[in-house]
Amino acid sequence: MIACGRGHLLLLRQDGHVFAMGDNEFGQITGDKESSYESMINTGIENVKLVACGMGHSIVVTNSSEIYSWGDNFFGQLGLGDQNDRNTPCLVTFPNDDSVDTRIKDIVAGSKHSLFLLENGQLWGCGSNYDGELGLGYDLGRTKLTKLPFENVQQIACSKDHNLSLAHDGLNYYAWGKIMNETWTSPRKLYDQHSSFASASALLLESQTTFSLTSVNLCESNHTSTIQSIFLGDWNEKKEVTISDYSYDAYYEYLHMLHMGQIRINHQNITEFISLAYSHGDEKFIKQCQTFIQNDLNENTINKYHPLIKKYKIKKLYGKLAHLCIEKMLPKTSDNLRRNNANSLKFLDFYDTYYAYLRMLHDGTIRINPQNIAELIDLANCYRDQ
Repeated sequence: MIACGRGHLLLLRQDGHVFAMGDNEFGQITGDKESSYESMINTGIENVKLVACGMGHSIVVTNSSEIYSWGDNFFGQLGLGDQNDRNTPCLVTFPNDDSVDTRIKDIVAGSKHSLFLLENGQLWGCGSNYDGELGLGYDLGRTKLTKLPFENVQQIACSKDHNLSLAHDGLNYYAWGKIMNETWTSPRKLYDQHSSFASASALLLESQTTFSLTSVNLCESNHTSTIQSIFLGDWNEKKEVTISDYSYDAYYEYLHMLHMGQIRINHQNITEFISLAYSHGDEKFIKQCQTFIQNDLNENTINKYHPLIKKYKIKKLYGKLAHLCIEKMLPKTSDNLRRNNANSLKFLDFYDTYYAYLRMLHDGTIRINPQNIAELIDLANCYRDQ
């Protein structure tokens, strides 16, 4: 299992050992060591079954339901009864109450708060409650584990960049915390039909950030409309989504970009990538593809990119395309025609019209007359030039 914070990771090995890497500003990796971006640090914790990362804090749960936390504790999100940061894992305890069944089912960590789901459906939390992210009905935070007024919970989730918490009771989704311009201090049932935490959170947040659910946390992406178009449909977390219009490699790289923000565009994948960008209305990716074509467009690649420029009406490249045709391609064509006079007259009839059209694309002016109107109409329809 792997958990992601704002700048650090927890990695749970199959034998129950936990390793960490990344930023260590608050001691969220462990110890007095510097941040570690190239190697993993053994936290020394064993027999672990769950890991979670907040913005700057870390939490693990052992197979015996013991909770350990460390890192940023400015809001009491470690559940240790104070607001002092920790650079080593510390045991978190429940209140001394024999009636509390402390078997942990799941844990999630937000930017400034933490939630703990018990096997019996109870939900406990600690940390900031300024925006109601603990769902206690008021805005006072808690530095110790506190039972939240919510029963029969089956799943939980929260955002690391928004003070928002979500829960699912098997039938309905609930939310509390900072919702657009409102503050919900208590859990509210979402009456709109939702099939996942992803669809619920996307409609609750005003920010241009949507979420896709992982095992214990929400992963952010800045391609809002794209995530919505792919995931906000009639599906659930276990349903397979078949991708038939694109190759596996291309779609994998695209999904990787949505999560990580980086992608490599080259001659082999540009045709599929620009199709993906336009099909999902991904404006940011469309600009990336257009920029790649603009930088790579020359007399040697014009045959590859001319159809793409035409298909997607990339008007900002019309001028460069016209320049290449007039300055680079036509002189070579002239040399070829001089060697084959049989086609010269036929070509010149076409050339006059096409040259006029290319000049229009370049400088915006064109002369239309009875002799060229038919061919110009054909050209306009061919390029869908309104």
